[in-house]
Amino acid sequence: MVRPQPLRKIQRKTMNNPKTSVIPLCLLLLYVVEAVLLGIAPVDRSAWWAENLTAWIPIAVIVLMYWRDIRFSNTAYCLMFVFFALHTIGGHYTFEHVPIDAVTRLFGFERNHYDRLCHFLVGLFAFPTLEYLEENRLVRGRRLLCLLTVMSIFGFAAIFELIEWCYAALADTQSGTLFLGSQGDIWDAQKDMLADGLGAICTTAAYCFTRPAKTETPWPLLVGRSADASAWRLDGIEPSITAAYLEAVSFAFGLDSAQELFRLRPDDSLFDLYDSYYKCSRRKNRWGVDNMELEECCGAFEALGRFSGTKFDCRNSLHEQLRTIAANRDNQPPTAEEIKSLRLTMHLLTYTRKR
Repeated sequence: MVRPQPLRKIQRKTMNNPKTSVIPLCLLLLYVVEAVLLGIAPVDRSAWWAENLTAWIPIAVIVLMYWRDIRFSNTAYCLMFVFFALHTIGGHYTFEHVPIDAVTRLFGFERNHYDRLCHFLVGLFAFPTLEYLEENRLVRGRRLLCLLTVMSIFGFAAIFELIEWCYAALADTQSGTLFLGSQGDIWDAQKDMLADGLGAICTTAAYCFTRPAKTETPWPLLVGRSADASAWRLDGIEPSITAAYLEAVSFAFGLDSAQELFRLRPDDSLFDLYDSYYKCSRRKNRWGVDNMELEECCGAFEALGRFSGTKFDCRNSLHEQLRTIAANRDNQPPTAEEIKSLRLTMHLLTYTRKR
């Protein structure tokens, strides 16, 4: 048998962001230039170090994620850049003394609210968080996804307030006061956390408005969506059975579209496909296929076997397995209850094994 070509999907999702995009690199270079310029003669050097470290650490994490092919959309990178750019300005002047007196007088404020603006912009990180969780299907359901994201931003805000408190208690009086930036407001910490949360809520609402939730494609409509689907059409085989089988294959390999499904070669066996996937992952220095993933793959086919009354041999071609399913079912299409049970079984296999 001819060895299968390596599967194209061998790395984690990149949030629909082209790998050749220069926008993230340009934004990083702009930030480096800004940080260098604003590092010249800051108002307080100790406060400057403390404020900028809280930006450099997450930037380093984002760069590492990008290097490991965990990438976000250009929109997400632009939103994060806005926060880091304004935060760095606050580190130069200290947030209490950023020169926005004209705005303060215009709105009749009693204090400089630049720090509140930056706290609100912390909520922009909800956008990449939502992207990552949704694209990798780590949370099922938009409502739960949005709730967990907003609550995570609130939790991060509380942790940051604890960091401010620890620094203010340990540093000298002047640097601690500048870093804390309460400006005499006894409820400053609570209001800062509220600003973080409101920013997360607004960002989450914008994400849901601009990124409508994806709806699952019904199985009967899955087959025939591509010119490559002809390779999967077998005379005398009920199309909905083929669709159910392809969904189990897609679950095993983490694929999520008809186009990706039809790149699988029907004459290859499940063993060949997984072997190719593993070797390609190792050669590309990505995450290799481990025993847990192999168990999930077999578990998906075990669930499909219960649905069809079939015992699979992973060395048989995918077409042979499909013919066996159809024969054992007398070519009867799957019922709604069977579809629901099969999907539930496959997803439960994933969640229980990852705990």
